[in-house]
Amino acid sequence: MASDSITGFVKTIINADTDEIIGMHIMGYLATELIAQASILIKTKAKVNDVANIVFAHPTISECIMESIEDTHKIAIHLV
Repeated sequence: MASDSITGFVKTIINADTDEIIGMHIMGYLATELIAQASILIKTKAKVNDVANIVFAHPTISECIMESIEDTHKIAIHLV
């Protein structure tokens, strides 16, 4: 929506027991720019609550990473 495009999505996969981010599916506009962010979160074994300490500027494409992670706990606010 930040780029006038609402096609595509980010899906976050977490370990339900540990809350660790273990994977992401990213499709759509500028998906290739988001893959590095997702890789860092996965490689560092980030947990859902760790994302709360990361600043995501608004409006930006990278916010979809944050929103997808927040949606695993049903606290995302920018849903389509």
